[in-house]
Amino acid sequence: QARGHTIQLRARGKGCWQTALDKMLDRLDSPSNDCRLLAKVQLQDPRLLDELKAQQCPLQLAAYKGVALFDLDCKRRGQIIQDIVRSVDDKLNTGTDVGHAKSPFHGDGSRPDPQDLEYNWARGDQRVKCRSSMLRYVHSQKSWRFTFRSIQFDDALFDDLLLALYTPRGIYVYRHDFALGVA
Repeated sequence: QARGHTIQLRARGKGCWQTALDKMLDRLDSPSNDCRLLAKVQLQDPRLLDELKAQQCPLQLAAYKGVALFDLDCKRRGQIIQDIVRSVDDKLNTGTDVGHAKSPFHGDGSRPDPQDLEYNWARGDQRVKCRSSMLRYVHSQKSWRFTFRSIQFDDALFDDLLLALYTPRGIYVYRHDFALGVA
């Protein structure tokens, strides 16, 4: 697959994001896989939304109303979450040098999107890839889900995959086992 794999976690919640989130977190925390919770970051500075976007699901809007970062576009929110995860990773790995990924320039001098980098930062000799996803309600399937797209496992471009699950409760940071939910 040219753009990589998709990791999808989903659970039915009958409109209740809390129940669905708990089911997905239970799957991630299950001893039947090697995923491990690294951190949960609280969202302490809630903001009021200026306007509700018509294309978004009312259940999702209600779940995230006043939650920090929700009013940002996906790209900016993803960059902020990645910075938070990197900070968490740095604190969890004190004494290990955490550096930037090599970021080649495009022919026009611009930098590639962080999502398109082989990895996002180096921790010692480990190349770390970070992906984030927002808990979303899919009305047609009556389920809540996280979807992480375009992850290229086949090329061994990174050694450690950290998934950041952005939820109304906070950001859950998991070390992925390269198996759970991969399509």
